[in-house]
Amino acid sequence: MSATINKTAAAALCALLALHTGARAQEARGTNDPTEPARPVDTTAAAHDVDAEGVDPPSGQDAPPQDAAAADPAVWGPYARLVGRTFAGETVAGWDGYASATRSIQWEVPGEVMVETGTQANGTEIPQMRILPAGPGRLKFDVKAAPNSTAQVADAGTLRFDLPFGWENVVQLVDEDSYEMKTIKRGEVQAHAVYRDVASAAQQQRVVERAAEEATAQASARTALREAGIPDAPLVDAPADRVLAYQEPVRGPSGTLRISRADAWERGICYAAVYVNGRWAARLGEAEAASFNVPAGEVRVSVSADPQGRSACRVGQANERTHETVLAKGEALHVQFGLGGLPFKEALVTSRP
Repeated sequence: MSATINKTAAAALCALLALHTGARAQEARGTNDPTEPARPVDTTAAAHDVDAEGVDPPSGQDAPPQDAAAADPAVWGPYARLVGRTFAGETVAGWDGYASATRSIQWEVPGEVMVETGTQANGTEIPQMRILPAGPGRLKFDVKAAPNSTAQVADAGTLRFDLPFGWENVVQLVDEDSYEMKTIKRGEVQAHAVYRDVASAAQQQRVVERAAEEATAQASARTALREAGIPDAPLVDAPADRVLAYQEPVRGPSGTLRISRADAWERGICYAAVYVNGRWAARLGEAEAASFNVPAGEVRVSVSADPQGRSACRVGQANERTHETVLAKGEALHVQFGLGGLPFKEALVTSRP
């Protein structure tokens, strides 16, 4: 009986954490204890300065913007500073998908009820939450089609959700344009996210920084891939009637892209369709290759079933697989693929000024 009760309590906690983190609940790492909750993901949200008075504007004038009203920090805690704004989330520590992609907090009834909405990292909507006072120093989070929750206003910049089994969610202001959210278990931070006002200079700078970080990571991955190279194995050129595109000279910066299909232990009878930047470029058999004149820049190589194949050959490689790389001006790049989930390989053949 006690085990059943523990499992029920854990399930209820999982639902609460999942909703107030704005993403999926995940099983706690490294435990089979049925009293342990699933790992929560992104928790509550954000808001901006607003007028609690609800005074009507003079006749003939537009209503004041939401952030012109005043929300009492003693009632709303950090939400008094965040309501009326939209924030972009970024996971600082913890599991993937902890931070929502966006969070928006707006007044539903100025001075009385806020509504928090947003999107998860995968683009789906987070559960909508209505936020309203629930007694001195407490807020109620009324979650659509899910269990509700309450939180304690610790001070003007901090809100705490007290949860069972030693878990706690904290929402706290960082500065004028951002706040952070943490999930804590028995005093130890399990996950940490930062949300920045999408209209702030800090967020614009972070967008630039993240783009640079991603470009650096991709360049490093390409370098490692090219250094690994492609095994030296006999290849034959595919016949001209199965090379379908990118045979003409290219105006402007360009390079040569050679694509080959690896040989298998047992030679297959089906061709694979090869696409370059979305254009059907070739039908390749095993141990065959074809060369293409391609504009310099980002290149996307995709492989899927042969549209001209018959019976099983038409569906044998039903799921398209894609490899993205960069071809510099004057480079000759060799990309090789194999079927059955084998990874793409890449090698720089030549480079000229």
